[in-house]
Amino acid sequence: MEHGFLAVEVHRDRPGLVRLLNLTHPPESVAFSSQPTRVCYAARFSDREAAIMHTHEIFKRKLVDSDSHLYRAQPEDVIGAIESLSLSHRDIYLSPDFDATSRQRIETARVKAIGQRRRKEKLFETVGYVALGILLFNFFVFSFA
Repeated sequence: MEHGFLAVEVHRDRPGLVRLLNLTHPPESVAFSSQPTRVCYAARFSDREAAIMHTHEIFKRKLVDSDSHLYRAQPEDVIGAIESLSLSHRDIYLSPDFDATSRQRIETARVKAIGQRRRKEKLFETVGYVALGILLFNFFVFSFA
């Protein structure tokens, strides 16, 4: 378990694509218009490998390039998903370019990701109880027959 930073980077020439950066040091926030890439969000995690793994699990179907951690998604959705992780983390940077609408979209994405995770957990819990019930039913039916 290694402390580190997870950052979301956008590229001016590639709208609709974001890159996840898994860093050991704080990212440089480049807000200059002359730079093609800029970090729009960064958070410090207690376990940076787990953070990128959980974020990848949420966006695995939108993966464009696995080597560079490039995803076809909006930055607000990715930030919301990162915020929804139940891992110990602290936000250190959110781009001032995000207006109130964008911040609301981040919150909506966070709530959506939490809801999806809870539904998935509930489904697996229900399947487990059904399997346990079938096992107990078979035990009582076939042991006393």
